[in-house]
Amino acid sequence: MIETKILFLDIDGVLATDDCYNHKAFMTAIDGVQMPYIWNRSCCAALDLILNVTNCKIVLSSDWKIHYGLDEMKTIFEFYNIDHTSLIGFTNRINLRYNNKMSGAQDLEGSRTEEIKDFIKRHKISNWCAIDDLNLNLQNFVFIQDTSLGLNEEIMNKIIDKLNGKQ
Repeated sequence: MIETKILFLDIDGVLATDDCYNHKAFMTAIDGVQMPYIWNRSCCAALDLILNVTNCKIVLSSDWKIHYGLDEMKTIFEFYNIDHTSLIGFTNRINLRYNNKMSGAQDLEGSRTEEIKDFIKRHKISNWCAIDDLNLNLQNFVFIQDTSLGLNEEIMNKIIDKLNGKQ
């Protein structure tokens, strides 16, 4: 059982906002880790503030888990001044399309939802929040509707309130 607060984190649309994808020319290697595009530094600062205020841990639910290992993601977090020690793992990958439960556009949303539910059940987590630009069918969920802004102050405050039991 995990007793701590958990934030299930997506990257694209949350930390990597729409304008970040236009900066592929700035693709860089960070301690040997090749990034496909930059992340929005103000969104990263908001995430780090969430970590400091709530003392939560991060479980990566993003598809970045397919391309990077835990140590590589911690290196990227450290580069963006996000507390890399807060990253404790990834959700398991569940692809509903191959299970013939869903198809098309709902596939990614449904799979991500099931991955988070699976992690919560396996680790018996009671205090958690998920943030994503996909509209997930979850109880403690904060939806990023505007991916040009990503994790802004308003969203940050919603997450802090949820993790600290104020909402």
